[in-house]
Amino acid sequence: GKSQFINTLLGEKEEICPTGVLPTTDVIQILKYGTKRKDIVESEHIKSIYLPNEWLRQTNIVDTPGTNAVLQTHQQIT
Repeated sequence: GKSQFINTLLGEKEEICPTGVLPTTDVIQILKYGTKRKDIVESEHIKSIYLPNEWLRQTNIVDTPGTNAVLQTHQQIT
């Protein structure tokens, strides 16, 4: 759902946000502009991902676990 939309929007060759049939996003991911890819774990439930992507020059994108997640922990994180 949300993660697939973000991957399509960014148009990267590799999958940035994990996707699958079952919910796969288990942390809040904040996508930001950076001159090269860099993943930073901000806390147990938040990860920043810096990408050299033009979409991210003027905006940040936040990918969260779904509010209707099968796993209770995903819903608590969101």
